[in-house]
Amino acid sequence: MNKNREFHPVANIFPTMNPDEFNDLVSDIEKNGLLESIWLDKDGVIIDGRNRYSACLKAGIEPTFRTWEGQGSLIEFVVSLNLKRRHLTASQKACVAVEVEEHLAIEAKERQKEAGKLYGENHPKEELVAKLPQPLGRSRDTAAKMVGVSGRYVSDVKRIKRQSAEIFDSVASGEITIQKANQILLKQDDPTVSNSKFNESNENIDWAKWSWNPVTGCRNGCLYCYGRSIATHYPETFPKGFDYDVHRDRFNAPRNTKIPEAKIQEEGIRNVFVCSMADLFGDWVEIEVIREILDICSNTPQWNYIFLTKNPKRLLEFEFPANSAVGTTVDVKSRVATAVEIMPQVKAPIKFISCEPLLEDLELDDLSWIDWIIIGSQTDGARIAVHPEWAWIKRLQELADSQNIPTYWKPNLYRKFKNYPKFPAA
Repeated sequence: MNKNREFHPVANIFPTMNPDEFNDLVSDIEKNGLLESIWLDKDGVIIDGRNRYSACLKAGIEPTFRTWEGQGSLIEFVVSLNLKRRHLTASQKACVAVEVEEHLAIEAKERQKEAGKLYGENHPKEELVAKLPQPLGRSRDTAAKMVGVSGRYVSDVKRIKRQSAEIFDSVASGEITIQKANQILLKQDDPTVSNSKFNESNENIDWAKWSWNPVTGCRNGCLYCYGRSIATHYPETFPKGFDYDVHRDRFNAPRNTKIPEAKIQEEGIRNVFVCSMADLFGDWVEIEVIREILDICSNTPQWNYIFLTKNPKRLLEFEFPANSAVGTTVDVKSRVATAVEIMPQVKAPIKFISCEPLLEDLELDDLSWIDWIIIGSQTDGARIAVHPEWAWIKRLQELADSQNIPTYWKPNLYRKFKNYPKFPAA
């Protein structure tokens, strides 16, 4: 009997048996023999059956093997085998999905490497890129679907793993559920479970009654940026200046904030501007940070979340919750073509453009691809409004009126139109 077989990394995706389960397996193999063969890859490395192999060694029974011929995805094959055999809770499956996601990334890189070897330097770069294996999609959602749990469960477990490897191991082993793990973390002095609340907004963003900045900092470099000015003036609040920073102590703000009873009927009182001091969809923001924030928004339907970016192409990577409005800045003509191309493809219930500051005539002739427009002036450091030309505003407003698109004029304009988008009832 070969007692020194290697285990493939994918064999470690699923949790090992606890001592009682393993001893029961040993006894069963001693009595009935090995009823299910151990799977090997073409190199003789164990890809499935590490518990059965170890149990055979302990029982002194010669194991039987089968070889996987390499058809399809190794990860999908191993996951399918284990899900049929193992009786895992939803929390355990979510832990498995976290491991699966990591292996999917490795598998994708290996496929790309092989594609590079196959086509080599004798082919044009465009041909090589075209022939590379296509991505599996959103890795979290792919992994979640593979094991049969929701993406939100996977995000929860990833957060638990970041906060405490020990508690993650307890969930993976089946000792506790995700819900219990969250309760334990709530009792610990953890920055992600603070008493943080939304900030009440002012006239700078009066179309939302609240602002929430789980992320701060931006690298777009806009000359008129009020956020950079604020960060510069308050270094104790922004120790990294206006560079990218994640504030996990603010992630609980949606659950901690309550609408004052006297304001509960006020129009727009449920509207929250997400990342007024950042561009959440900048290329520098990790995709998992964005997904975690979107999950929080989805799980707090009492609020309406408003997102705004100058990097609209990244919006296509996500599906936004039902209680959200998603927009892109169109302050100059050069941004129009990108907005017209991207925004109709964005998966969001409400889509809008923010023409603040409106720096030139946008020369738009159709607005049917959006649901709302914000129009505003440029405000300098002394809070003096530099108004756009009236003809630009008039042309934009008349076009919006002709297509029944609600507009919201910021207080720094000549007069005020305050029309809010129609969010679904909470």
